[in-house]
Amino acid sequence: MRMLVLPRLTLEKEELIQGVVNRIITKFQDLNKELTHKLEVQTQRLELLIILLTPMKVTRLWKEF
Repeated sequence: MRMLVLPRLTLEKEELIQGVVNRIITKFQDLNKELTHKLEVQTQRLELLIILLTPMKVTRLWKEF
C-alpha cells in the first residue's frame, strides 16, 4: 500500500506544479500583451508629437537664419 501512495503523491505534486506554472505563464502573457499595447500607443503618440513639432522647429530655424 505504501508503495502505491508515493508515486500517486508524486504525480499529484507534478500536476499541481504544472497548474501553477501554466497560470503564471498565462498571467505573464496577458501582462506582456497589455504592456505591448501601451508601448504601441505611446509610440504612436510620440510619432504624432514629432510630426506636429517638426514644422514648428523648421519654421523657427528658418526665421533664425
